[in-house]
Amino acid sequence: SSLTAFHYKQTHKDNLCCLVIDAGHAFSHVIPYVNGKPVEKGMKRISIGGKHLGNLLKEQISYRQLNLLEETYVCNLIKEDVCFVSTSFKEEMELARKRDPSVLCEYVLPDFVNTHRGYVKLPNVDDSDVSLM
Repeated sequence: SSLTAFHYKQTHKDNLCCLVIDAGHAFSHVIPYVNGKPVEKGMKRISIGGKHLGNLLKEQISYRQLNLLEETYVCNLIKEDVCFVSTSFKEEMELARKRDPSVLCEYVLPDFVNTHRGYVKLPNVDDSDVSLM
């Protein structure tokens, strides 16, 4: 996180402070920096990380579509392929509510016979046109 704060300070010379969020597998750290130095009183460790988000994704998919509760590997691939950090959360949530294609995607699950990894289906592309690994 110190390198991130240093880089931010070098590229944004007018700003005296920044907030670094370091999201890990099992937990995340939130560290405020003022004049390039971490503020210990403001540091926070949160027991939420990528593992928890993967489990939440498994539950949401399993309750709505297909039971993937025992498919951690597949759900991790889905998470890695299609999840992202939003730069404009409210706007993107509004687009998602309207089912705008710019924020939606279709993910094709692997069948473990012909394909061993799922993929994002591109709009207006037939499955037979996609070369598989």
